[in-house]
Amino acid sequence: WHQVRRHLNGLSHPILGDTTHGSSKTNREWRERYGMPFERTFLHLARLDLPSTAFTPEGIDVACPLPVDMVKLMTENLPGMLEEARPILEEEGVL
Repeated sequence: WHQVRRHLNGLSHPILGDTTHGSSKTNREWRERYGMPFERTFLHLARLDLPSTAFTPEGIDVACPLPVDMVKLMTENLPGMLEEARPILEEEGVL
């Protein structure tokens, strides 16, 4: 995950809560203003879909619903973003 975090930060899209590659100012604001837990990094692999191989003839398709605290944070503070993403998240089986 280090590379994902580092590359997103390099593209000026740091991950919320990332204390190594994130934005200290933004993280501090979200902790103080919105109650984001200090130890929480808001990076989540919601779905992994790998094609079939000789070892996995049916492929691998795993979905992991968004954590409750992540959904709560978005519902309370970013409702427009959550509603915009809802159709895709539901289609992927993670919301």
